[in-house]
Amino acid sequence: MHIQQGLCFHFRVIDNLPVTVCVQTVGGKKYCKTSIPLGCFEGNQDKSDSVCLGIPLAKHRTILLNHVSLHIVYHPVKDSWSSAGNVKAGRILSVIATPSSIAHPNNAPDCTSKQSLILPPDLKDELKITYTYSVTFEEDLTRKWSSRWDYILDTMPQSNIQWLSILNSCVLTLFLSGLLATILLRTLRRDIARYTELESATAVQEESGWKLVHGDVFRPPNWGMLFSVVVGSGVQIFQMLLVTLFFACLGFLSPANRGALMTCALAVFACLGASSGYASARIYKFFGGLRWKTNVILTATVCPALVFSMFLILNVALWILDSATATPFGTIVALLALWLCVSLPLCFLGAFFGFRKPVSVG
Repeated sequence: MHIQQGLCFHFRVIDNLPVTVCVQTVGGKKYCKTSIPLGCFEGNQDKSDSVCLGIPLAKHRTILLNHVSLHIVYHPVKDSWSSAGNVKAGRILSVIATPSSIAHPNNAPDCTSKQSLILPPDLKDELKITYTYSVTFEEDLTRKWSSRWDYILDTMPQSNIQWLSILNSCVLTLFLSGLLATILLRTLRRDIARYTELESATAVQEESGWKLVHGDVFRPPNWGMLFSVVVGSGVQIFQMLLVTLFFACLGFLSPANRGALMTCALAVFACLGASSGYASARIYKFFGGLRWKTNVILTATVCPALVFSMFLILNVALWILDSATATPFGTIVALLALWLCVSLPLCFLGAFFGFRKPVSVG
């Protein structure tokens, strides 16, 4: 049943490089992914990105993929320890897995067998399955270790920049913006022309159009507290994105360092707590708010608490399912300490300077 549903398993990471399965699609392009199906069923052969494509299957038959051939490409290097021990050392450039099905005779590992392991359709008893793997090494002198991620990023469709879609969105945005600007300009010109025309010297013109609401820009909104809290959190998130993208563009957040991007984003978000406190305090004081303590507490807790609660609920569900992707308890405690000991005090500090600065009155 799991094979028919397309259940897959993932490999461990070797030298901070994911083990990939590369297949040829219908268009002849190479596509690499990090998951392998448990087996092949007649119903899932039509998927162009599946490793089951091309495997001959009888009707209503299931083949179990129980053998994996690992092809490791490396770049040779000369180190002191390898020279002393007469050991050939190198840096791994790629790890490509090729799954296959082998019917081992009498459950004895025999990778030379040409028969596939076909599961009977009416299987009810327990079946012992032998899983095997083989490893081959290939030396490559042309590729460099710094560009070993290129073959993965170039073949994954989600990593390719969709320039046509971006250009289409930009053109559509400019067209709609120009259309809206034209309508607003015509409306304002018509109103201004009507206001300047005097029917008579003693006629009193009644205010109409946009003049009826021209003074509302100085009126504080009904939910000024919530507005200032949301804007303060938005300033913090926006600055976090800018700083993280800056470090990523400089090459400090390489895909080779697993988790570096998320770690940097969380650390920068915590260190920018002063920005959210200052922005929220300035806006709330401009609105004439007096409950500054409530404003500071909400700014420091609403956005992080909401995200942390959702993350904790999902993680508890993963704990219940005994999933390997669940975040350890120590990491959760570290995140909580980062929020309470770094982000929270900085938010109070930024709010202190924000409320201390007087509001300019024009």
